Amino acid sequence: MDSRDKKHYGDLIRNAAPTRVVLIRTDDEKKMQTHQVKGLSGEVFEDVEYFQPYGFTSRPPRGSEAVAFPVGGDRGHLIILACSDRAVRKKDMEEGEVGFYHRNGDYVYLKDGNKLETQTKEATTNAEDKAVTNTKEFEANAAETAKINGGEKVDVAAPEIGLTGDLSVTGQGGGPGNTVIKGDVRIIGNLVVTGNITVGGDITAGGDVVAGGVSLRDHVHPGCQGGATGPPVGGGA
Repeated sequence: MDSRDKKHYGDLIRNAAPTRVVLIRTDDEKKMQTHQVKGLSGEVFEDVEYFQPYGFTSRPPRGSEAVAFPVGGDRGHLIILACSDRAVRKKDMEEGEVGFYHRNGDYVYLKDGNKLETQTKEATTNAEDKAVTNTKEFEANAAETAKINGGEKVDVAAPEIGLTGDLSVTGQGGGPGNTVIKGDVRIIGNLVVTGNITVGGDITAGGDVVAGGVSLRDHVHPGCQGGATGPPVGGGA
C-alpha cells in the first residue's frame, strides 16, 4: 500500500469518525429539526439534522454540545444523535433514576423507590373525557386559593367528611343558593337565620323559645276572666 492509498484510507476513517460540535442556531419549523453547528476545529456545518427518539422532542439552546456523525463518511452531511447542555443539566441523580429538565429549573424525575417528583411554577392537565387518580392517601395544599369547578355537578363521597374553617354556600350566579341535607344535623354553637324557618315536624327545645320578645315558657295571657293566666305548665313562676 503506497502513501496515496494510506492517505486515502486515513481520510475515510477520519471523515467517518463522530465529531463533537456546539449548536449555534436552530430551525424547528421543519419536519426534522436542524441546527447550524461549529466543530472543535472551527468549521461550521449548516442544516445538520437532529434525530430524536420517538415520542420525545426538545429544542436545545444555543451553546449546547452534541455528537454529530457523518452519513456515509461524508462530513458535508452530518446528523446529530445526542445533545446535552452541561450548564443546566440536573446532577446528583441516583443510579437508575430517569428525568428530563428545562433550563429554567423545571424537571420531572422518576426517582429511586418508586417516586415521581416534579418541579414547575404552573401545571395544566387536559383530559378531554376523564381523569382518574387512584391512591391510598391524597393531599393537595394551596398556599392561597383552592378551586374546584364542576360544569354540572361535584360529588364528594366518603364515610366521614371533615371541614375546617368557615363555610360559605352561594348559588350558581353568586346569590342565595339551596342546600339540601338528607340526615341528622348537629350544630355545636349558635344558629343565626335571616329568613323564615319552615318545620314539617316537631321542635324540641331544652331551653326557652322567644318569638317577638315573648317567652314561650314564661308568657302570660292578661285580660282573662278572673285575671291573667299563669305561665305554661312546666314553666317558671
